[in-house]
Amino acid sequence: MLFLQGAARPKGLAGACFALFEIGLVRLCLSAEIFEEIQDVLSRPALRHKFRSLTDDLVERFLDSARSRAIWIPSVAPRFEFARDPEGRPVYQPGDRGGSEFPRQPR
Repeated sequence: MLFLQGAARPKGLAGACFALFEIGLVRLCLSAEIFEEIQDVLSRPALRHKFRSLTDDLVERFLDSARSRAIWIPSVAPRFEFARDPEGRPVYQPGDRGGSEFPRQPR
């Protein structure tokens, strides 16, 4: 939801989160599975119809920014399945790969 709102409404709160990411004040961690889901959601015709601001150009720029600036995490094993998801897609829990660690910034 954060990605949809951030892309569709850049002046909203989710958009502000991505603005902080763009200027390097926060980091975004992604896996290939999560990125594919974001691409899928942002290209759905029903959402494009509802959020007219989601043009091909805007979505491509949004995804390019995330792709080029994110911290990429190796493939993540499914943690559990969310029963309300009609397609039965698993929910991923980053860092739950038997001891894998996120890169952490010193405090």
